[in-house]
Amino acid sequence: ANRRGTIHEEQIPGYLAPPMRAGFQSCPDHLPRQLLEESERYPVITVPLITKAPVINGTLNEDEWAGASVIRDLIYDATNTTQRSGLGARHRSRYFLQYDSEAIYIAARYEMPTWHPWPVIKHHFHNGTGGEDTVDIFMNPFGKFRGGEKYHFGGNAASNYFDRDLSLHGNVYQWNPKWEYKSHVFRGGWECEARMPFKGLDTPPPKSNRLDRHHVQEILR
Repeated sequence: ANRRGTIHEEQIPGYLAPPMRAGFQSCPDHLPRQLLEESERYPVITVPLITKAPVINGTLNEDEWAGASVIRDLIYDATNTTQRSGLGARHRSRYFLQYDSEAIYIAARYEMPTWHPWPVIKHHFHNGTGGEDTVDIFMNPFGKFRGGEKYHFGGNAASNYFDRDLSLHGNVYQWNPKWEYKSHVFRGGWECEARMPFKGLDTPPPKSNRLDRHHVQEILR
């Protein structure tokens, strides 16, 4: 778990899920040929439309997330070693996605190793990040897949969160959307829930043929 990877020129240890497209449930059954051809490298998952939003309290209620799409099988991001780079992570991580007419909902649950059963917590102020266990979410909600991410947000195991607009370059922290994030620690792991309104992403609710790019990562210290 103590491997290092590079994301936006910042050296951090962690697990990485391959970039993927999220196709919202209103998308047609037949995807364009180009998307099918690219799906091996950038998997397409369906994000279900829900009628009742989950309560964002940091505890994953099975009734609230039972119908969500699940992302599993994270891999090691280890650009400075050939020992584990690209291999499946040893400890289980799961991500859950669903949406309604106002927001996209993302949750995650992490298992910690027996030799380190509690997550590392360092920051307790908005946009404080680094040197701790975190969930990282990169998102591009502007339809057709593009190189590079647009938004980067996440948080730690103490319900502290950060948000950045990567397109602003040197002023990435000027983006301050109104979103919700809560987390919960239990022995042997931790979990979190987030609600990101489409308004905060500067995009309308999804319609037919809408595809977003999602890229998730767990930082394990």
